[in-house]
Amino acid sequence: MSRPFRVSFAATAVACMLGAGNASAQFSNVYFFGDSLTDSGTYKPLLPPGTGLFTTNPGPVWSQRFAQHYGFTAIPANQGGTNFAQGGARVADLPGVPDSPPTATAAPIATQIAQLMSSGPLDRTALYSLWGGANDIFFQLAHSAPAQSRPRNCRQTSRPPRATSRSKQAS
Repeated sequence: MSRPFRVSFAATAVACMLGAGNASAQFSNVYFFGDSLTDSGTYKPLLPPGTGLFTTNPGPVWSQRFAQHYGFTAIPANQGGTNFAQGGARVADLPGVPDSPPTATAAPIATQIAQLMSSGPLDRTALYSLWGGANDIFFQLAHSAPAQSRPRNCRQTSRPPRATSRSKQAS
């Protein structure tokens, strides 16, 4: 390696290190919208101690780890925080999934966003995360009849298809 290249490489490395500050300095806050995968405890006040997280009881969900990594918290919005996600939430419709308490009344993601927007101007330097849609798929699958979920050009048969003359000749 030539001397000019080493000096150039070292200068570039130093510039990169100086330019890479704390990631939390890039954002003023973090806001979450979504379903059970992001919900950091919306229903905790209603449930027994040690429960209230859908996917990781008793450990943290991804939104909590993400917020912590950047120097923030992911406290549920109904407890004064910035995590509007609610387990069971669908994108724009009710009921939540499953259609039983407490998730049946989960605020849809569109409503979660509207709640934040109605509180005043949005923070232009905050990070906003939206994750959802799976509960809409689950809802549709649970409410479609088996015949409706089969493509129209497929027919149900109780016996295997018959071999054609071509497949018999290939044998």
